[in-house]
Amino acid sequence: MMKFKFKDALLTAITAIIFLRLIIWKLMPNLDLFLKEDGSNILIASLIFLVAVVLGVSKIFRREAFSKTGFEWPMGVMSIAAVLSLFYTADVAVTLRLVISFLAGVALFIILVDCLDSPSRRKFFLWAMVAGAVLTAVFAIKDFFVLMSLPMEKALAQERRDIQYIMMNRRVTSFIGWPNSLAGYLLLSFPFIGLGAFFSQGWKKWSFVAMGVLTALGLLFTFSFLGWTSLVLASLLMVPFMMTFLFRSLPPRMKMVMIATAVVLGLLFVVVIVRKNFTSAVAPRKVYYEHTLKLIAQKPFLGHGFGTYGQVSRPLVSGSEGITNYPHNTYLQWWLEAGLLGFAGMIWFLCVFAMLLRRVLARGLKEPEAWINMALGWGLLAFFIDNVFSFTFIKPNIAVHGWAFLALFTAFLLSQEKKPKVQPKQAFYPTVLTVFSVIIMFVISWDMCLGCLWYYKGSMALRSRDLNTAGQAFVQGSLFDRWSAAYPVAAGNLAVQIFRSSGKEYHLRLAEVNFLEAVRREPLLYSNHYMLSDIYARLGDRETSIKYARQAKELSPFEYTASVQRNQMRKAVK
Repeated sequence: MMKFKFKDALLTAITAIIFLRLIIWKLMPNLDLFLKEDGSNILIASLIFLVAVVLGVSKIFRREAFSKTGFEWPMGVMSIAAVLSLFYTADVAVTLRLVISFLAGVALFIILVDCLDSPSRRKFFLWAMVAGAVLTAVFAIKDFFVLMSLPMEKALAQERRDIQYIMMNRRVTSFIGWPNSLAGYLLLSFPFIGLGAFFSQGWKKWSFVAMGVLTALGLLFTFSFLGWTSLVLASLLMVPFMMTFLFRSLPPRMKMVMIATAVVLGLLFVVVIVRKNFTSAVAPRKVYYEHTLKLIAQKPFLGHGFGTYGQVSRPLVSGSEGITNYPHNTYLQWWLEAGLLGFAGMIWFLCVFAMLLRRVLARGLKEPEAWINMALGWGLLAFFIDNVFSFTFIKPNIAVHGWAFLALFTAFLLSQEKKPKVQPKQAFYPTVLTVFSVIIMFVISWDMCLGCLWYYKGSMALRSRDLNTAGQAFVQGSLFDRWSAAYPVAAGNLAVQIFRSSGKEYHLRLAEVNFLEAVRREPLLYSNHYMLSDIYARLGDRETSIKYARQAKELSPFEYTASVQRNQMRKAVK
């Protein structure tokens, strides 16, 4: 009984963390970009690691093994490749943040597979994930009609490039960062909701129908052509199974309903195609893929360091369409950043999933849980196809949901298989090693999380014009998070701001020290070099100013040119 309550508590905690990941951006809309992206990712990772430590320590005391899923070896290879890249990456701060987020996803998968060992827990978690998807779709529909009601001048007045793009194209993001990210997320649950309408009876059937309509509309309003294409391709791959096990067993009336549903979804796909500006989707990806292949050719074996595409690709960028942190192909990104070992691990991971999905389909639909598992596999298949064109399994705020659905799919599969119990002593030492590794990651991520709390305090003080408190908070945050350049950058910008009002050289020297530290922490970040160039120009050190200007231009020629042009326009206006 105690074991049951313990796992229930862990599952409830993990479910709450996943929902927090979903809505955290909406809870604090005034946070700046660093806290919204890196800060929220580190917070969620810390909470996941904490639950993983609790589960792992309990297993050590009971001398139990973690559940075996088949994904252990490929996940291990991917994790090793990601961690190894810390030792040769040119930007340790960026790599460390993404490594932590990836390992948190692996930990989430391990926790969930272990906790979802009873029908009641699987049912609870499945409905929680469906509720999250429907909630996200509802807010996407709301956002769409809000966007449609806004005049175009409002879109053009926006300063943020991504917000301007979304508003001008009338695409929605709901709780999640980009329209294609939302589409990838909804793909995970859509097949389960759709098939629920065919397998349920009475009020449950109509509930599934309502949820299916909402999810389809949410997916439609992303106007993600490639997201819909992924769903179509996954469905075509599932057609032989559908015709063999599902379609033939349905009564004539239900066959007509299924055909009608397929036609409606096809028409929605046509709507997306007709509305879509293909140039806006294809042209940037063509640039991303060209850059990716060039960068892979430079370091085909080791890679450039996990998470560094956004930095190492900047010298190749010649226009705004080339600026991105993700090449929009998860598999090539693994190769580019984690080298051949990481890419091999990712392909191995996909092969294991394909093998498990084939095993599920081979069983047919003899039990109620069989069609649930088939539907979950269908959604994951669409999700992994979507990653050929997108980044939803590597972008931290989306990947959490991919890991959650994969764990649910694996747990349902394991529940249908009768395997001999593993002797605790055979897996005891791997369990100890796993727990030890998770503790290390928790300590690192918790330090970074505390740094973010100080950064938040500094940001709030800055808004209230308490500059002294803001500066002290940024310094304190930098002591906890010894990797991110966000803290010295914030302190440096504050010093520049004070210098502009006071004119005292001391503050300019303080800005110099902070931006030098920022360059040391994240040497590939163009903006820090450009700021140093400006600072040294103000200090009258022309030679050093030119040096950093050249470095800024080498790191990102396009952004450097754009910055110079903006400065010239400001001077002309003055």
